[in-house]
Amino acid sequence: MKLWTIQPVEVWELLQQQGFYRGTKEYVYEEFLYSYDWLVGEMEKRLGPRPEPESYPVWAWKQWSGSYVRPDLRFRGHLEKGTRGVRLEIDIPDEQVILSEFGKWNYVLNYWYLPENDEDWDSFNEELEKRGLNFFQQKPLPDPYYHQKIVDSWQRIFDIEPKNEDERGELSIQATFWELRLEQVRKVDFFVAR
Repeated sequence: MKLWTIQPVEVWELLQQQGFYRGTKEYVYEEFLYSYDWLVGEMEKRLGPRPEPESYPVWAWKQWSGSYVRPDLRFRGHLEKGTRGVRLEIDIPDEQVILSEFGKWNYVLNYWYLPENDEDWDSFNEELEKRGLNFFQQKPLPDPYYHQKIVDSWQRIFDIEPKNEDERGELSIQATFWELRLEQVRKVDFFVAR
């Protein structure tokens, strides 16, 4: 599977030195640790165990932003402004990758319920309101049943099939995997983040 990963230039140097790169917890903001740990659990179910107990996902793009397949380096936000970085075009075996929809990942990061549709959203929020619960204000919800409903709803991030032709042009598909090997790199583009 052809993917693109954006990394600080130091990751590229490390990859050249040791022949592989694995994600680490040190790059995860503490407020997102629960979400990342959830994703790690999903990856272990779908891909197998981590290479090391402290390994975290390596992130890449399958489709960066709708009609842009690879990340456009002229845009801001790939890395902190002024950071020297690389865009690596890589080829990872399909069975080593989990794909998810970037916009939906924000529901996981923010501990939001990810609805099937507008009616599902309204219904779930009405249920919570009747019980005096609000996932925007209580993280995690104190009621284990509704907490689990939120966590279970996150499975929808893995639904990357567009519902219609308009949605096809809007999707941003991200990829996670355990390890990037030097021999999987096909092209390197250097840049300075804007």
